[in-house]
Amino acid sequence: MIDAILEEGVRQQTAPQQSVDLSAFDRDQFRDWYREAFRASLKEQNRTGLRLQFEAGTLEPIDPDIGKRITTSFTAWRNTVKTWLKNQGIETRRAGVLAHWMVDSAAGFQFGFLLSGDRTATVQGFDLFLNAFFREALGE
Repeated sequence: MIDAILEEGVRQQTAPQQSVDLSAFDRDQFRDWYREAFRASLKEQNRTGLRLQFEAGTLEPIDPDIGKRITTSFTAWRNTVKTWLKNQGIETRRAGVLAHWMVDSAAGFQFGFLLSGDRTATVQGFDLFLNAFFREALGE
């Protein structure tokens, strides 16, 4: 049962990435897409899957039976963001640091949502972060 929920959680996270060519997005398209994808991750029907993904992600390094699907998915998403940043003219090393900042921060907001249950505050905090990210990363 948990395995099926994890598979569905990974599918829900990767489906939006796979349905479009994010690397071709301009800055506004990427920001708008990320904002909407983040909001979708907080839907009530995704909450159990999100919680299990965090649990599995922390157990993967110590329990080989769990596999690496969460770590693999998380790393792939970071690489997607890094590629997009490089396409915006950001140098490779800085793009890697910025990708960590963006993806890790989004995960932190998701974890905070699981603890607080306050979707409104989570979305407001994420939007503030996203604007700060684009100012720092791209001078907007």
